[in-house]
Amino acid sequence: MNDNSRYDANHDLNSSEILSMSLKRYLTLICLFVACTSALSATNESEWATLILKKIYIQTGNFSIELPQVQIRDSREFMAAYSPDRNTIYLEQTALNVCRSFGKDAEKALAFLLGHELSHAFQQVGWATNFISYDYQEHSSIHLEKSADLQGAMGAILAGFDIRPIIPSLLDRLYNAYGLTNRRATGYPSLEDRQTTAAQVSQKANELWHLYQTANYLNVIEQHQMAISAYEHILQHYIGKEIYNNLGLQYAKLAMNFSGKNSDPFIFPFEIETESRLSKARAEDLSPEEMRIRKRYLLAASAYFNKALGLDPGYTPAKINALCVSIQLGRFQSVIQAYESRTLAAGFNFSDSRTYALADLNMIAGIAYALSGQSNNAHFRTAIAIFDNLSQDTNKKVRSLAFSNKSILNGAKPIPPPMGSCPPDLTAGNNVDGLSLFSLLAKPGQFIDKEKQTEFYWEERLHSIAQVIRHRGAAFPLQRIVKPRPSASNGFKIGQYVNEFLASHKNLSYTTIGAGEKYYLHFRHCRTVLLIGPNGKIEEWAKYLD
Repeated sequence: MNDNSRYDANHDLNSSEILSMSLKRYLTLICLFVACTSALSATNESEWATLILKKIYIQTGNFSIELPQVQIRDSREFMAAYSPDRNTIYLEQTALNVCRSFGKDAEKALAFLLGHELSHAFQQVGWATNFISYDYQEHSSIHLEKSADLQGAMGAILAGFDIRPIIPSLLDRLYNAYGLTNRRATGYPSLEDRQTTAAQVSQKANELWHLYQTANYLNVIEQHQMAISAYEHILQHYIGKEIYNNLGLQYAKLAMNFSGKNSDPFIFPFEIETESRLSKARAEDLSPEEMRIRKRYLLAASAYFNKALGLDPGYTPAKINALCVSIQLGRFQSVIQAYESRTLAAGFNFSDSRTYALADLNMIAGIAYALSGQSNNAHFRTAIAIFDNLSQDTNKKVRSLAFSNKSILNGAKPIPPPMGSCPPDLTAGNNVDGLSLFSLLAKPGQFIDKEKQTEFYWEERLHSIAQVIRHRGAAFPLQRIVKPRPSASNGFKIGQYVNEFLASHKNLSYTTIGAGEKYYLHFRHCRTVLLIGPNGKIEEWAKYLD
């Protein structure tokens, strides 16, 4: 056998070995690929869930705990659970698959599970929770679980995940996926019991959502006492920094307006309608009893702003509003000292372009100097200089506020603008969905306060939602048009760019009220409010009786 033959024989043998090794490597690579893909899939699922959780967490604004981590598990024991020791929400892959089965509503389904477990984190329970066991688990109760359902549902809804329509079907699919549909297992509520509870939660979440929307409109229209009743009822079921801040605003504005007299000579950044207040009698005419009531309202406002800051110490709106109330309580010298020591802006985040915190802070300082300037010429001049500087601001509202405060400081008396008339195309179609607002006046509602002084009624119609809130006999009917009407004859069209509408109604007077990324336009003489989305389009509009 020559060398070549030996080479060929060895070559054949090595080929077999190489083939065997190649197959092994191939199979190993497949296993590695599957494992890596599985790990990558778990990572993607975890990231997806974390993004949804973060939106709910930020919207709620309770930063007293850190954002929980999210981990995916292959077990089939709890669907979703929260571990306080690890500050982690565990989601089982089976439950995630069920959420995925909802297609375009998958995020909403997952938001309900995450919102529920996040609420347990806010409750600061001292034990690991279990979504599938609900109130059957040790230490838990039906009250605690329903509270987590409601808190989680409202947090999800306010974060943009409207989970209300899918809760029953989500529970159906979860129980089916876990094989619990037709049997009563020890340690778990039956599907029937769970659905009964879910129906109650869904109904309550629906009520709270509509009440929240009504309260926001009441804020815009300056119906403070009714707004207070609404927000306070919401707080019994959902705790969020925005609700605390809005409540504080209502009390601060109520302190300004309850007596029918003008108790504050200057205009604060949080005010909406100012002309009518400033034209009233000055604060010197407040009686001692009225002064006590005013102080009580201001202290309530301060307490609610502090509660908002207790959840999120960096919450800019509450920090600004708390400073305004501090001045209203007569503590303007402390604001001046902080301004002169350059500590007034400490702890503020000025990177958010949607807020005008720096301008608002300077406006507050200007008001403090203006109040002190009544007996201090140097402070008078400083106030004028601050208002002059703010009059050059790029924001129209800031410029207008600065000009008005400077005019007041110089002794000018504001004159309320004429009421004006409403164009025919905006008064047309008053009976949207065949509803007259006057018919709502007699609708009986559910009491939303312990004193049984405030009632709330709402009903859904084809294109609108009819609502009425009644406080101590005074009724406020409101109809929100939330869906486009093909045959609408009025000038407000959902989905239309608001600038197009304003361009065709140049003589209309209105007030702009900020609402995060959205804002309201209030046409007082038309008794109409538009809600404008971040894209500049009309999202919905409402008409009311006052």
